[in-house]
Amino acid sequence: ISYAVHNLGKSLKLIVVLGHTSCGAVAAAVDSYIDPNDYSEIALGHSLRSLVDRLHISVRGAAGELERLCGPAVVNHPGYRRALIEVAVYLNSALTAYDVQRELNLPPDSDPRVVYGVFDLVAHAVGSLPHLPNSADAEKRPVFGSVPDSSEGFAALGAEIARNVLDKGFLGPLTV
Repeated sequence: ISYAVHNLGKSLKLIVVLGHTSCGAVAAAVDSYIDPNDYSEIALGHSLRSLVDRLHISVRGAAGELERLCGPAVVNHPGYRRALIEVAVYLNSALTAYDVQRELNLPPDSDPRVVYGVFDLVAHAVGSLPHLPNSADAEKRPVFGSVPDSSEGFAALGAEIARNVLDKGFLGPLTV
């Protein structure tokens, strides 16, 4: 990416960080978050440990938003793991885009612009927020999201993603 930014000049307009739903690496991070005893399997391999450690940032943010919206008892809900994975996938895509933008020293509205999205393996669609089937506002939702530029921006994004995951029914008919 750095090579492209520095050698393609003004012809490079967009860098897309694209995650995907049902990500196995995010699931491994979620599992080690939910049951830290699972981490011992991961801790022995440097490459997997490095990946899961980085993903824990998104998992912790996702867990915090779900607990904030649903209360601490949400961790006991049978759909909690699935919801946590979904929220963490979207947060991780945005966080990775933020890291790319920062490492390349790109101002937020510069060329190339850095954006994020997630490919939904079920809906076969890319979006910056979880795909809501039969949603009236589906046409208005941005395919790619702009990178938040502050911790407050990430908190707001996490809350919006978590609300969308709840709207998808991952935790059943909750009232939030």
